[in-house]
Amino acid sequence: MSKTIKTGTEQELMDILYSLLKIKHQIIEIGTKHNLTLMQSFTLLILDKPKTTLKISSIYNCDASNVSGIIDGLEAKRLIVKKADPKDHRVKHINLTAKGLLTRKKLVEKLNVDCLSLE
Repeated sequence: MSKTIKTGTEQELMDILYSLLKIKHQIIEIGTKHNLTLMQSFTLLILDKPKTTLKISSIYNCDASNVSGIIDGLEAKRLIVKKADPKDHRVKHINLTAKGLLTRKKLVEKLNVDCLSLE
């Protein structure tokens, strides 16, 4: 069995992918403690400012209908509110509630601490 030697760039790519997977698992673990799915946790993390459902679906590279379930789950937990755009009621703006802001803050703080251990 031959051993493959990776180039510097290939090794850097592998290191980045490994780090991303570790972060994903940390987000799962942290989110579970707050009764959140992975995608609900991701959504709270990307809501550093209000975003439309279209923007969120663009970030996730999926159809807006796929984001509806995530948003509905966060809304049921009172972490976000949906507000219709006054110019186009089909457009929904997603805003964090006070509870959502606090939960997002906890996720970010714990993730920052956990990410330090990646080095």
